[in-house]
Amino acid sequence: MCGWRLDKGTGVTPLKVSQNIVFVGSDSHFTHNLLREIFSPHQEILCPPPLHLIADQALAYTNFVTAESFLKEYLLSANDRDSLFAQLIMMAPQSLLRQRSAKCLIETSPENRNYFSLLGEILPDCRRVFLIRDGRDVVASLVSSEEVSWLHENQDRREKIQALANYWLDCIYKGLRDLSSRGDHDNPVSIIFYEDLFNDSKYLTTIGSLLPIENSWFNLETLRSPSTLVSNEIIQPGLWRGAFTNDELSLLKISLQEVLGSLGYLHRDPF
Repeated sequence: MCGWRLDKGTGVTPLKVSQNIVFVGSDSHFTHNLLREIFSPHQEILCPPPLHLIADQALAYTNFVTAESFLKEYLLSANDRDSLFAQLIMMAPQSLLRQRSAKCLIETSPENRNYFSLLGEILPDCRRVFLIRDGRDVVASLVSSEEVSWLHENQDRREKIQALANYWLDCIYKGLRDLSSRGDHDNPVSIIFYEDLFNDSKYLTTIGSLLPIENSWFNLETLRSPSTLVSNEIIQPGLWRGAFTNDELSLLKISLQEVLGSLGYLHRDPF
């Protein structure tokens, strides 16, 4: 199965190209936005829009055009969201080859956490990274955000906190599912913690592990750290402290304590 065509004379194989492709999934759109701000200004790093959003938009568009349309032909026989998304994944190596100045492609989207298995099947040599943020901070960020459209207006704050805690747990379970079920020892999904991006002593190591393994071509110190990029307090680590009442903290402790503990968060920063 092959959805890309190599340019004549490049001498580059899809296998080799896919080693320079990284898909990052996360438990929060805040992490996705931060990584795009770090990587997208650099010509050597190609940061495409989230492929699942392109699939959604293209599929919506094809509903209004004829079967002979350009999109229908270009995207082959894809007729649903998952197959359309798969076609876009297969085209990623060709997208990288067309960008002569780019040496790697990093696609960051929270939704990638749902597709680690599919990504590994289509591009076995690509890197897959699950970026995890403290669930208490995710809830604290989202409970005051107007971007969470699925929360009901008539829910009180306690109900919203519980719904958001369940949402974070669901994101974590989906992202970690492949780690326990695939048995992919040669190219496993990597876990990176969001808080390490803000840790001066760990920042360069964390960023380096996001890039392809052979990253001697890139000077990591040319990337600005989050502390120089971020002014919005909603994405800072430790936001949860001072964001909840004692009653709300008790609710979060009941809901999140087991998973937070297994991820090492309670050792770093206990309730």
